[in-house]
Amino acid sequence: MFRLISKVLLLFVLLLVSACIERIERTARTQADTLTAAEPHYEMITYYLVMLHRGPKWTAKITPETEELQRQHLAHINHMAETGDLALAGPFLEQTGVKALAGLFIFKVESIQAAKELTESDPAVKAGRLVYEIYPWMGPSTLSY
Repeated sequence: MFRLISKVLLLFVLLLVSACIERIERTARTQADTLTAAEPHYEMITYYLVMLHRGPKWTAKITPETEELQRQHLAHINHMAETGDLALAGPFLEQTGVKALAGLFIFKVESIQAAKELTESDPAVKAGRLVYEIYPWMGPSTLSY
């Protein structure tokens, strides 16, 4: 009789433990689903990354002409940012050498051709002070000035 009671009690304990494990697993799945649903969704879009290098007309010498060209370059950057075509821009620091990186543009435009046209309309590029390379790049849709 004692063995029968022991076996029934053991069976009861196993069923209870099994039910507890199932409940814990169900709770964990619900919490995981809730966390997954609450995670922010980041949309990725195509940008055009323009790497600006020192061009054949680049000089470190500051003259009235280079100052005016820099003013026009910055005005062009501000205009592109105001129209929404330019997501980010900025210079590279501590670069040396003939074709050193000078800066970058990140365009939020429809095509590489549009990025090329905007870059080529930059006064510093037109003057040969800067040359460029364009790369399609995926980034978060929230990137902006």
